[in-house]
Amino acid sequence: MMEYDNKNKGAVWQRETPSSKHPNLTGKLDVDGQEYFISMWENKTSTNNAPKYRISITSKNDIDFDEIPF
Repeated sequence: MMEYDNKNKGAVWQRETPSSKHPNLTGKLDVDGQEYFISMWENKTSTNNAPKYRISITSKNDIDFDEIPF
């Protein structure tokens, strides 16, 4: 069986959001073997020129997991 190639691919999942500060969608993205976290907020602006989502991408290497308080 062939191993799944996840290089240069990503996925996001819908999540319950307690406030507008929390993302509506979160997931992971691989770019040339570097892993990133994706956060997406649905834009509620009613103008036609506004984007559907605002996106934040953070390198997994930029997060110090020892500093997370839980």
